[in-house]
Amino acid sequence: MTKQDVNDGVWLDMTQALNNGEQRLNSALENYRKDLFILHDSPPVLSFEQQYISGALPNEQAATEVNEQKAQQMFIALMKQSREIDQVRLIDVQTGLELVKVDRTVSGQIVVIQNQLQDKSGRDYFEISKTLLENEYYISGITLNREFGQIETPIIPTLRLAMPVRVNEAPPKTILIVNINAHHLLRDLTKSIDGRFQTYLLNDKQEFLIHPDADVAFRQEFDGETNLSMFYRLSKDADSRFGIITEQNTEEKSYIYAEKKLVIASEAKPLIFNLLLSMDTQERNELIKERRIIQTIFISVVVIFLVGLLVFFNLYMKRKAQLTRAQSEYKAIIEGTNDAIISISVANKVTTVNNAALSLFSKTRGDFENKYFDDFVFFQNFSMKSLINDVVSSKKAVSTDVVYSSPSGEKQLTLNASPVSLSDGDVEGVAVIFSDVTARFEAKQKIETTNRSLEEQVRQRTKELNKAKKQAEATSHTKSSFISNVSHEMRTPLNGILGTLELIRAEGLNDNQLGYMNLTDISITNLSNLINDILDLSKIEAGKLEFRHENIDLLATLEDTVALFQPLTAAKGVKLHLDTAGLDILNYYGDGHRVKQVLNNLLSNAVKFTAKGSIVVVARSQIVGKRISFGCSVIDTGVGIAKVKHEQIFVAFDQGGVNTAQTYGGTGLGLSITKQLCKLMDGKIWFTSEQSKGTCFSFEISSDAGDLLTSKTAHKDPLLLGGLNILLLLDDQQEYSIVRGNIESIGGNCFNEVESNCVDIILADESLPDLSIIQEKLLAKFNGAAVWLDYCSSENRALQSSSQNKSALTKPFFMTKFCELLAPHFPQNKALQTLFANLESKIDLASIDFSGIEKGLILIADDNEINLAILRGMLEDTPFTVFTTKNGQEVIDFLNKTNKSELKVDLLLLDCNMPIMDGFECVHLIRDGQAGEENKALHVIAATADAMLGDREKCLAAGMDDYIAKPISKKVLFAHINEYWIQKQNK
Repeated sequence: MTKQDVNDGVWLDMTQALNNGEQRLNSALENYRKDLFILHDSPPVLSFEQQYISGALPNEQAATEVNEQKAQQMFIALMKQSREIDQVRLIDVQTGLELVKVDRTVSGQIVVIQNQLQDKSGRDYFEISKTLLENEYYISGITLNREFGQIETPIIPTLRLAMPVRVNEAPPKTILIVNINAHHLLRDLTKSIDGRFQTYLLNDKQEFLIHPDADVAFRQEFDGETNLSMFYRLSKDADSRFGIITEQNTEEKSYIYAEKKLVIASEAKPLIFNLLLSMDTQERNELIKERRIIQTIFISVVVIFLVGLLVFFNLYMKRKAQLTRAQSEYKAIIEGTNDAIISISVANKVTTVNNAALSLFSKTRGDFENKYFDDFVFFQNFSMKSLINDVVSSKKAVSTDVVYSSPSGEKQLTLNASPVSLSDGDVEGVAVIFSDVTARFEAKQKIETTNRSLEEQVRQRTKELNKAKKQAEATSHTKSSFISNVSHEMRTPLNGILGTLELIRAEGLNDNQLGYMNLTDISITNLSNLINDILDLSKIEAGKLEFRHENIDLLATLEDTVALFQPLTAAKGVKLHLDTAGLDILNYYGDGHRVKQVLNNLLSNAVKFTAKGSIVVVARSQIVGKRISFGCSVIDTGVGIAKVKHEQIFVAFDQGGVNTAQTYGGTGLGLSITKQLCKLMDGKIWFTSEQSKGTCFSFEISSDAGDLLTSKTAHKDPLLLGGLNILLLLDDQQEYSIVRGNIESIGGNCFNEVESNCVDIILADESLPDLSIIQEKLLAKFNGAAVWLDYCSSENRALQSSSQNKSALTKPFFMTKFCELLAPHFPQNKALQTLFANLESKIDLASIDFSGIEKGLILIADDNEINLAILRGMLEDTPFTVFTTKNGQEVIDFLNKTNKSELKVDLLLLDCNMPIMDGFECVHLIRDGQAGEENKALHVIAATADAMLGDREKCLAAGMDDYIAKPISKKVLFAHINEYWIQKQNK
């Protein structure tokens, strides 16, 4: 669309708006003229004029007042009908005095009293009106209304119409004047104009009656001469139909405009107005842009529509061709298929038939023309009409089986009838496919016969398997019973041996005797481990191995376990090291006993197969997501494992060959159990090994971190030592590296240069040559400012150093013991002091002190004299009085006797398997009150050789409070007794 097109459109719109404005103005003025003539011809006005012409006599004064009131009422009535009339008056032609006057105020119409009437003799509308002839009227310009010579406020634009009142041929005595509130006229005129245009109305002097800025309109009434040329410069537009109007004081904004001169005819003087409409030139330019965009969009839409139409037509033609091709293909398929296909209308009339159908039924196409399908009796007891009705009602495919007696014999047919639907969903017919399933039917019969035969075989086999299962369960039960009995019978004498050795050790022995005792302890430990391995294997096979969920101190677990093997490695001359530098998390939720069992098995193998060199335990732990991962590697320099044996190493009872079993002993259960334990603890185990060079077994387990994620004490403190400087005087480079890594992981600075001047701690290996000379020089150098620690190979050597008022640390290097030795020397280190306080608060179960207990009575029930003697011996130096019984009945009798005396039994150690009355019946009678009401809550600890799966639960379910499995060590016994006594005191 061109600029000319837009100009044409704007010109048409402006012209239309100007014409509308002119029409609105003429229409309003014509209505005002009609109102003027109505008033002039009304009887009250003519009567008042007649009375005024004749002159009122004194006795006619009342009649004059009546005419005056009627005129006033007439004026009021008209003003009520026309909201634009603000004032109606009758003025004396000679004097110009107002005779009758009605004003519109805010509250409504009122009658003006005599003393408010004014003299209008000098006003233009009066002077001109009195000269008018009959039926002539005067219409004034639009000005602001004045009262008593002052502009009335609020300002009211006013238009006045006037004409003399004439009665017959007599000269007029009064002039009728109507004041029109031009505000309504001007507002309606502005509203009638298109909102895109700004409206200006000017009088014959080019003064503003309507202006976009309301403050400019009628300014001439206040400031004197104020007209168009004072505000704007007018010029011609490039399009000669328009003018350009620009504000005088600025060039920033210009408008195009069109105007129209409005002439209102009047007998006295024509009324001239100039109606001017303007439009922002920028808006016109935007309109041009908008019209061009619309035109572009329209053309684009048309093009797209035409392209779419072309594409659609092309697609239609392609689809039509495809449909034709598809119809041909479908027809070829239908004609070429081996299945008979017949199309049938809902009226059961055959419409189409393929070649296969003709062949099946031995018919020609002419035979089916205009025939109903049921006219051919192809099948007995079958109605195609009924099948069609089923398809029509369900609008789904329907199938059925029939038998067709063909000339060549009976055939099994499957009929599939599918609906043929119109676009509105109504079914107009069915397509019936006749499939010959004779071969399939015969095969199905054969399969069913075979299935029945197989089912019978399965039933027989299931019966045999059930029988075998019962035999296997019986065998398993027998094996479990055998293992349980063997375990019980082995634990009973083992308990006697272990207890006896503990009692002998307490008598005080020389060094040789203590050495023999230690060897005996090792043998007993190995035997006990063998029994435990057999029991664990049995539990694992049953899938009922128990796991506790407790907070494990990983550092203590590692140090305690490694410490057990220090005497063995020392005796063999093998160096044992513990590397905990990678142990970032110190706590773990799991079964501490099982973790120790895994470590024990791996360390036991390492010690067994290592004759020289070293064994290093490397521990690591970390947070992974919301779980804690804990792992260990046990690295030895032993005999290694042949590569051909790697795959069998975790197989139960496999020891890497007969020679290995004969040379090193063992059962081959340890690694098998260890692997299964790691798997049950959500972990794994693996190894690397080279024969004659050594082996590295590694395992890794994980568990939910729980509250350990946010626990500060669960994380290793990397600043625990606060940067203490530690001089390591060690002759073994491997040991130096491990000890240094352990210390630096908790904030220590390690070095081995004796020339260093800043040293807080000196850790010196006792085996260093000239150690005493080195010690003397260094202590003198630092003048007591450095702490000296002897690094000893055995506990006895450490004790000797302690007796000489020197601090000593036993190999291997344990972080806990190291920090415990440092704490007293560095009281300013708060973290170290807190750790030391926590270590002191832990109870050493081997040295439980019962001195705080005033007295107590313990009753023991066991049918084995050795066990009774051992338990009595263990409790001999405690504040407990011990009584013994040999069966449950004796327990009941003893308790009943104590009820009649001052004795009170505090605790009962009860064996489970005893003659006359076993422990289970005994505890049942106690809880039932058969041993007295005061003994119903007696604390009962099961002390039994029954250690199979479920034995502990069986004891607790029977009413016992605690459980100890034989063999019973003094340490374990005291721990259970102490736990009960603490609970008792707390209560």
